[in-house]
Amino acid sequence: MSPLGSSALVFGGQNGEVYFNDLSAFDVNQPYDRPDGTAWETLLPNEPHPDRPLARANHTMVSWDDKLYLFGGTDGELWFSDLWQYSSSNGWTQLRGSSYFPEGRESHAAAVVDGVMFIFGGCNKEGRDLGDLHGYDFAKRRWSYFGTYHDFPSARSGHQMAVHKEKIIMVGGEPYDREDLAVMYTLSPASCFLRAELFGWSGPPWQNGQGQESKW
Repeated sequence: MSPLGSSALVFGGQNGEVYFNDLSAFDVNQPYDRPDGTAWETLLPNEPHPDRPLARANHTMVSWDDKLYLFGGTDGELWFSDLWQYSSSNGWTQLRGSSYFPEGRESHAAAVVDGVMFIFGGCNKEGRDLGDLHGYDFAKRRWSYFGTYHDFPSARSGHQMAVHKEKIIMVGGEPYDREDLAVMYTLSPASCFLRAELFGWSGPPWQNGQGQESKW
C-alpha cells in the first residue's frame, strides 16, 4: 500500500496460487463515498494488459512526486526486475532507460530519500536471500549498485524499511535463525553517494537477544 494524493493505493498480490495485477484506491477524505457503499475503488481491473505490470506478489511500491514506483515481485514462475511508474494522469509506464537493473527478486524492501529509491535484500529465483543494496535516481532514471560488503546487514527477505529524518531504518526479516535480525539498522544515503566504499556499521554488536540500533 502506497500513498498518492489523498488515497492509499494497492497493486496486485495473490490468493493461493492466483496472482493479481489490479490497482485499487482508498480515499481517506471520502472513505464511504462509493456507489456500493464501500471505501475502495478499483482503478484498473485484474486482467492481462501489455501496458501494465504483470500479475505478481511480494513486490515493493513507493511514492515520490505524485507518482508510484513498483519494482520486482514474483508470480511463482518469474522473479521480476522490471520497474514501473504510475500516475493518475498517465497510468502505468515501464521505465527502461537504465542500462543496469538489479537482479529479479521478491520480498525485498524499498524506501525513498531525496529522490532516490533504495532497494535492499530480497529472495531470488533460486530461493537465495540477498544482501545487496541498489539505488534508483528518479530524476536521472538510472540505477546504481552499492554492492555487498562484509559489514552490511546479513542477507534477508521479508524485512521492513522506513524513513525518518532523511535516514533509512531497517529491521527484521528471515531466515529466523540469524541473530542480527533483531538489530535495527540505520543508513544515511548522503554518505553512500559520497563514498560507497565506506559503508560500514558502528555501535555495539548484537548481544543476548536484545534489540538495539546499529548504523549502516
